[in-house]
Amino acid sequence: MYMYLRPGLKEFLTETSKHFELVLFNNGSQLYTEAVVQRLMKTLKQQLKLKNDITFFSHILCREQCSTNDKGHEIKNLEFFTGPGSNRDLKDCIIVDNSIFCF
Repeated sequence: MYMYLRPGLKEFLTETSKHFELVLFNNGSQLYTEAVVQRLMKTLKQQLKLKNDITFFSHILCREQCSTNDKGHEIKNLEFFTGPGSNRDLKDCIIVDNSIFCF
């Protein structure tokens, strides 16, 4: 099965991963998220004609790391990668998402 990628995704991930730490946070289950990321990496490896495996993301978070807000919406809990145990500050993070209700 082949995965179709948005135009520019290869270039975006390749260039941004050179300069930033990339964390993928998906609302899907861990099993689903891992399957999609595995397929994505396989497709990118083929398209970039690489011999070695590639990894763009330092962390992959999923539904199990989400919380529920007071309105019952599932939200991404940013404490998982900016909390007291990490070396990251939220003010240094850029969040790209398709929903304003996720955080």
